[in-house]
Amino acid sequence: MKIYLVGGSVRDFLLSRKSDEKDWVVIDSSIEEMLSLGYIQVGKNFPVFLHPKTKEEYSLARIDKKTSIGHKGFTFDTSKHITIEEDLQRRDLTINAMAMDENGNIIDPTNGKKDLENRILRHINNAYKEDPLRLFRTARFYTQLSDKSFYICDQTYQEMRNIVNTNTYIPSLDKYISEVESLPKERIWKESQKALSTQNSYLYFEALYKCSALSKMLNKYSSVFNSDFKPILLKSESIKNSSNRSLNISAMILDLAQWSLGNMLFNTDEHVAKKCFIYIENIFGIPKVYIEKFNFIYEWIKNLDKINTFSPKDLIDFLVSISLWRNFETWDIAKTIILNYIEEYSLELDFPYKKLDNVIGLLIHFKFDKNEIQQIESKEAILCYIKQKRINTIAKYW
Repeated sequence: MKIYLVGGSVRDFLLSRKSDEKDWVVIDSSIEEMLSLGYIQVGKNFPVFLHPKTKEEYSLARIDKKTSIGHKGFTFDTSKHITIEEDLQRRDLTINAMAMDENGNIIDPTNGKKDLENRILRHINNAYKEDPLRLFRTARFYTQLSDKSFYICDQTYQEMRNIVNTNTYIPSLDKYISEVESLPKERIWKESQKALSTQNSYLYFEALYKCSALSKMLNKYSSVFNSDFKPILLKSESIKNSSNRSLNISAMILDLAQWSLGNMLFNTDEHVAKKCFIYIENIFGIPKVYIEKFNFIYEWIKNLDKINTFSPKDLIDFLVSISLWRNFETWDIAKTIILNYIEEYSLELDFPYKKLDNVIGLLIHFKFDKNEIQQIESKEAILCYIKQKRINTIAKYW
């Protein structure tokens, strides 16, 4: 048995970057031996083990063989004779195909170190296109390593396009399915949320657009084939420099919807816009918690041209309708999105964000007189009392 540190851990070590986790590959071993040493098997499709103390992942060296469509359409050989070089050859990118032994020696069968020095994201071989998830991973690495000026080489972009254009006939469905369409949305989200949790997340979507994956995913809307994708909000200065996932997700949905619909969202029929949002959210597998935050932001955008005309009563009605008291922590994100939206699209709108900051702060911290409320008999009367108190609180500031 021999154990190697592999993949991203080695890449990050050579780049002097912090690595969140360590992955290990074990050669010349077996399931039985790993279990006898106290490792805990967790892999269903191939043998992956957790170290009994560190809980880090240890995998038996393996080679893959494509057998069917999709990310999981592989069989695996984990025989003892498989070498570390063979295991590394099955990986996606050269910079992820290096290993380090216990003495610090680097095993680099695909010249990953050279590509690391030249800041190139390059696929290893033709097997790259067998796993559709790899194009999303490549786009994600392009984003995460943007601070080091990495770029995707032309040959790899072509392989990414090959994945997008690969279709397989499924007899049970009686139709052809693309490799991209076969991916579970949970897997797409896993890569997307990592990209959206870093600065320059717009690069992720630019890469997906350049390899035609984005058009394939949003092919329900003809606008995506008639115009270039431009991540207007994601690329705006105050958002592209942010690693706030909630902010980036909301900007992403708006950018993709703007492209898909081909017109300004606050002038788009609400039913049409929301149908598009749901389509995007489903394709990327965006969790409900982020969708709720986005819906809060969209309500502001939908009313951009009306807010300045609101009376104190209108404003309270609006803030209640969008559940401000449940979403007040999202207000700063909404404000950033809105101000960038107005600026980037050159809208002639006066958004009173300073007044709203003041009003929302007052409302969030306002406390009702419990003794007064206890003297009110009906629930309806209590709601009227609360509403009037809120109106009175903001009247002189709005």
